[in-house]
Amino acid sequence: VNDGVLRWLQRIAQLAAEAEGRLQRGASLTKYCSGVIGVKKHARSVFLNEAGDALCWGPEGGDRSDGKKVKALPIETFLSVEKGAAGVAAVKGVDELCLHVSSTSRELDIEFPTGAARDAWVRDLYCVCYSRSLKELQRSVGAQMAKQLSTPKVALRKAVANSERKLA
Repeated sequence: VNDGVLRWLQRIAQLAAEAEGRLQRGASLTKYCSGVIGVKKHARSVFLNEAGDALCWGPEGGDRSDGKKVKALPIETFLSVEKGAAGVAAVKGVDELCLHVSSTSRELDIEFPTGAARDAWVRDLYCVCYSRSLKELQRSVGAQMAKQLSTPKVALRKAVANSERKLA
């Protein structure tokens, strides 16, 4: 493997660790809920869990260790992360500060205080997701290569013996 590629992979891992740290600190954001009555908004603490594999939210100031109070959206189920909001478009100006996360199980609309704060979260979330997918790819490719390179000793001995016979 090219040294440049290895340095790039190490840099991505470093950037992802920094991004994970920022996301795990979390922020107090406005979460929107669409229901029968209409759109409701709640102040929620939004953060990445300690394992770095789910985006979580719970009551502002709520206990993060209490599984009943905190809800999670696993990163592996994400379908899209986009600027804007699905159910909040009717509220003028709010859509510009929102982030819409869609997954296989649910959707999440959160509002940020500024567009820059939203963009920073998108960059950090992208970096964490990208790094996780690279690690998974490295694991699967590594397993494939290990299978290809692991030759039983008997087969190796036969190959050496055959080549020695051909040389003689």
